[in-house]
Amino acid sequence: MTCCFNTPETPQPTIDDIPYALYSEDGVYMVKVVNVCDLLTDIYGEDYWSNWDIDYDSSHAAVIAWCKKHNSYYYSAARKNFKIFIAVREAIEAGNDTVVVEDLS
Repeated sequence: MTCCFNTPETPQPTIDDIPYALYSEDGVYMVKVVNVCDLLTDIYGEDYWSNWDIDYDSSHAAVIAWCKKHNSYYYSAARKNFKIFIAVREAIEAGNDTVVVEDLS
């Protein structure tokens, strides 16, 4: 006799089908962290990364528009200065419950 436990996987939480992770600076207040790559893929589709017709100014404006619509803070920094805890803290200080993060390296 074979027994199989079909335990459902915990689904990835999403905002408008964009995955996010939950982070907390204080262990109580949770902030949704969205990777800018996931957001841009959702906005422009999978071919975004090979489409040279979409420039940084246009894609950045689309990210900022998404942030305004979803009570989100935008955080970017070069890799050596990039810290999730700083992004979360700045989002909280700005009154946002979500932060879109971009590593500029």
